[in-house]
Amino acid sequence: MGLSKHDADLIKGALSGLSHDYKKQGSTQLLFATASNFGNYAAELETAGSWCIPGGMTKLSEAIQSASKAEVRLNTPVAKIADSGHSVTVTTSAGETIQSRTVVVAVPLNTMRLLDISPALPEPVLAMLETGNPVRGSKLWLRVRGHVTPFSALAPPGEHPLNTMRVEKRWGDDTMILCMISQSDSIKHDDIHAVQTALRKFVPDLEVIDTAWHDWNADEFSRGGWMMHAPRHFLDGAVEIRKGHGRMSFAGADIAAMGPCTIEGAMSSGAKAAQRVESILVGMQ
Repeated sequence: MGLSKHDADLIKGALSGLSHDYKKQGSTQLLFATASNFGNYAAELETAGSWCIPGGMTKLSEAIQSASKAEVRLNTPVAKIADSGHSVTVTTSAGETIQSRTVVVAVPLNTMRLLDISPALPEPVLAMLETGNPVRGSKLWLRVRGHVTPFSALAPPGEHPLNTMRVEKRWGDDTMILCMISQSDSIKHDDIHAVQTALRKFVPDLEVIDTAWHDWNADEFSRGGWMMHAPRHFLDGAVEIRKGHGRMSFAGADIAAMGPCTIEGAMSSGAKAAQRVESILVGMQ
């Protein structure tokens, strides 16, 4: 495009909160996000990053569970899912088998590809799972001493350990700053001195007194960051897997049609999967 380094860095910085490696990620998902938010990327950023759920994800999770009679079984990893054509057998890592008339598989791509699913999934889906989610980013919360004047800062992926930063809220006498990191292992999240040094490149004299984060990349049930599809998969494998596979339906932010990589996307894909489950169960009556 013939952009100056300043302008190129500005554009890359604006996308750094979403992107991990521009060579590994496609542009279609970003274009779709813009198109579905009034054709305005600023509106997409505001929608994605400015509106919070009162009470946070804990309240949302509690509300969903309170409306359900489902049994929640934690610490029960699944190893295998087999559809016989009449029922589905789920086998846990411990060897326990669970029989069901139908199942919804709602796990990230980087976890799903480790499952033994039979019959085999369609080729476009297998290709998507083989590539997986390339994002290796993370979200880091900083507690900074005192009330800090609101600011936002950007840096291109690979050129700084902190890529997007902004003042998010007051926390008593202190301030909470939200940082998005394109390459999670570029900085030790619990190294307050290193984080403070990186932050002071943008705003000198800030004092970091605490950090909070979750390592989604090391978490065995996610094995990666937020979803940003590799080239072709958003319009190929993701579309195919949403059709379902026999008595298996699929849901989650990673494969959502609307709002991929978001909470809204996860919930909307879950609603679609529920409709398919209902049709399967009604057809069995």
